[in-house]
Amino acid sequence: VLNDKAWFIPPLDVPVRGPGGAGDAVMAGLAESIWRGENEDMGLRRGFAYAAAVVQTYGTAQLDPDEVVRLLPLVKLIPYP
Repeated sequence: VLNDKAWFIPPLDVPVRGPGGAGDAVMAGLAESIWRGENEDMGLRRGFAYAAAVVQTYGTAQLDPDEVVRLLPLVKLIPYP
């Protein structure tokens, strides 16, 4: 719940090589969006795109910026009642 709203965010269909760092990636995406002055919806989209990019790598906290650009428009926010 963020600003009295909640969302369901379906997982992206990506090959998972390691789940480590996915939660940190979500927080990094949110933090970057705050830094950029973007709205909360973009922060969630950015965070989940980062997480989907991170889980495609072995280890943690590594992502391909080009993959983030590809994934960002695929992240869907579905309002949760």
